[in-house]
Amino acid sequence: MEDKLFLDDIDVGFKYYANDKYEMKKDEMIEFAEKYDPQHFHINEEIAGDSFFKGLAASGWFTNMVMFRRAITDHPFGFDFVGADASVTWPAIVYPGDVLSFDYEVTEIIMSKYRPGQGRFRVLSSAYNQDGKVVCQMTATVLGQTRAYFESQLDK
Repeated sequence: MEDKLFLDDIDVGFKYYANDKYEMKKDEMIEFAEKYDPQHFHINEEIAGDSFFKGLAASGWFTNMVMFRRAITDHPFGFDFVGADASVTWPAIVYPGDVLSFDYEVTEIIMSKYRPGQGRFRVLSSAYNQDGKVVCQMTATVLGQTRAYFESQLDK
């Protein structure tokens, strides 16, 4: 756990990046949308061409889940992410073939007054397309702990 980070290792402004980019594949976009967001502009390329999006568009929820998956698999912390709240925006459309990159920035840290060694922090997660345009952002509050608290729990 020496190489992992805890709340006492970071400050507001701490930023980390996903290890890899992610290409939005048409078949994955459609498969997700058919199951969870079956709107025509997400599942039918022909109808999508006449839609607001002028083409097949990824479900914002799919884009968010791809970004969230990277936040979980690539985070540098020594504890699992337990979310307390989140808000999501989709400022730009994601199309098949877009290649997304991701970064995550700590915007606030609040240590608990009642639970020593524990606290929460806010993370601004951002997904960018290949042109550097923000396509999805999520601000989430995540529960966390200090290294000393984490290590004290290993003995139990």
